[in-house]
Amino acid sequence: MKKIIMLMLAVMLAFSFTGCKGKDDLSKYDKFTYEDLTFYLPKDLNAKKTDVDGYEYAVGNDDFLVFINHLALADAKANNIDIDQLKATVFEGETPFKVGNWDTIKYDKTVGSTDYHYTYSWVQTDTNIFDFNCICFKNEESKYDKIMEDIITKIQVGK
Repeated sequence: MKKIIMLMLAVMLAFSFTGCKGKDDLSKYDKFTYEDLTFYLPKDLNAKKTDVDGYEYAVGNDDFLVFINHLALADAKANNIDIDQLKATVFEGETPFKVGNWDTIKYDKTVGSTDYHYTYSWVQTDTNIFDFNCICFKNEESKYDKIMEDIITKIQVGK
């Protein structure tokens, strides 16, 4: 009996130091929702909703940005478009890999005289197809690359 009590105390003590939240603890993240897509950005990014020409939804800070467009699944089906066709068009020449549940590519692009690094995923829900882009300055890729993957991994679909 004494061993059981000691074991219970040891477990309780361990939880008091480590907490009992799992690796998917979202308390360190800000939640953003667009249509039926929810994603999480680390709170220390201090990201805010913003406007970006050509995109329906954008959130970020001065160094990092997520921007999203979507196509209603009903409209896609009415025009005989599926997510695989969209992927083939956007991922042209790239080999996508899985980040969480989503096919993703990474690429660099110069716009004007500024070099950017992108992590780009296609996400399909029951009602929409989203292109989900994370972008940072190319010279900050090492700082943001794993954060981008973490964001994509935590994408949730549905209302």
